[in-house]
Amino acid sequence: MKVINLFIFIALWLTQSVLPAFSGNPDTTNYIKVGYKLEMFGSAAYQSTTPFLMHSNTYGTVPLDANNGGLRGGVNGFYRFNPNLSLEAGVDYLVRNTDGINYNRGKINPCFQQLYLSLDFHAFRLKFGSKEDYHSILDPALSSGDGMLSTNARPIPEINLSIPEFTAVPFTRGYLQVKGDFAAGKFMDDKYVLSLVNEKSSYVQRRLLHHKSVYLMLKKTQAQSFFLILGGEDYAQWGGWHSKLGDQPQTLSDFWRIIKGSEGDDRATVSDQINVLGDHLGTYSLKTGYTHSDWELSVYKQHFFTDKSGMEFANWRDGIWGIECTLPLPYLKKWVFEHFNSTNQSGPFHFPFSIPGRPDLKTRYGGGDSYYNHGLYNTGWSYFGRAIGNPLITSPEYNTNGSLGFNDTRIKAYHAGINGNISSNLSYRFIASYTEGYGTHGNPYLKKKQSFSNLLECNYVYPKWGNWTFTIQFAADSGDIYTNNLGFLLKIEKNGNFQLKNNTYNEKNY
Repeated sequence: MKVINLFIFIALWLTQSVLPAFSGNPDTTNYIKVGYKLEMFGSAAYQSTTPFLMHSNTYGTVPLDANNGGLRGGVNGFYRFNPNLSLEAGVDYLVRNTDGINYNRGKINPCFQQLYLSLDFHAFRLKFGSKEDYHSILDPALSSGDGMLSTNARPIPEINLSIPEFTAVPFTRGYLQVKGDFAAGKFMDDKYVLSLVNEKSSYVQRRLLHHKSVYLMLKKTQAQSFFLILGGEDYAQWGGWHSKLGDQPQTLSDFWRIIKGSEGDDRATVSDQINVLGDHLGTYSLKTGYTHSDWELSVYKQHFFTDKSGMEFANWRDGIWGIECTLPLPYLKKWVFEHFNSTNQSGPFHFPFSIPGRPDLKTRYGGGDSYYNHGLYNTGWSYFGRAIGNPLITSPEYNTNGSLGFNDTRIKAYHAGINGNISSNLSYRFIASYTEGYGTHGNPYLKKKQSFSNLLECNYVYPKWGNWTFTIQFAADSGDIYTNNLGFLLKIEKNGNFQLKNNTYNEKNY
């Protein structure tokens, strides 16, 4: 409730104030730009699955099933009415010869990867549809992945009102900047879920999505300065139809309960009446560092919560602890190191915060949190079987026992990544992860599992063919989480844009 009130207050304040227009050329001439992207990829592996880091954090485009291939094509149009108002629409279609080990294996699998329409007005953006957006404070290419919304799963269709970039708050001289969003969406993986269940399984169809976030940044306007970023986000899946309990609460009043994070009424399950309506989870994020004219060093912590115990930091040990450094070196442009821990989960046992009819009996609510899992929404925090958050918590698409949720939520992991340029046309990226898995509090492993994964990627832009990029990846797994494996991937990509009216206004390519 406090998060959404803060977002609404800031939004109204910015709307009533004189916001700066887009930075750059103040020219008011309108124009149309059309961008396109064509891609062909294929991978092969020693085992029946694609190596872990090769298919993780690819927005669900690279299948878990090994020896795959795909074609992808997209077009987006951008129309600028004036420097303060613009419209963008895009479609991105993907066709693969397989999907996953447990779904559409060996079958042609076409889908819309992106389909969206967005309207930008000053600092605000209103978006409809599914788009590969990334707003985390963690690096999208080198981090192990954001705890709530990484680049691991396909984008979920939604209506989203946001301030997508850090924007100066009026009357603060630019020292205080804000960004955030408020969204409502719907999961579209019902056929996937149905393909995995049996007559004894319970499941939920037509799940709804809500999320909101606010991030504040304190930073001087000079090129060399310290900065501090504080943020919080809340995600919830709710509503839908349960195979054994029928329709779940999903009226407008129920949506208001989801926004506030309050308990359900007598139409909800007993658990949702005691706790909160729906499956809520979120993060607190903190990042601080120093920015120089040509380098930057920062540290960050992303803290998980699924209930009041996490919101009150009973599980303070858990989360993503990281350090990030940007350097003015061509061969080493950036490096990231992270420690991921999810073993505490506010303790091994779950205690209710209150008991219906006995308001005098109260204790700390929480424990045994089992991140990404939920008793009613038993597909957990996944979409088409793939973790929406950090992929180091092994996705349900790996399950071989018919389970729809996450079997290994208690992990310790170390992750590192570097990138740079070997020449003006050749760049590289290297990432590696070591993980120890302990199962869940309710179903622990008798012996911990271990895995070490790494990936080397090289990108070459052929100088005589503008906008042609050739990518090759080599990846390997060892251990007993993903088994020993080797694989490679080859991708060829062509992109560009056409500007239909001549204008010097600088807008990013597709």
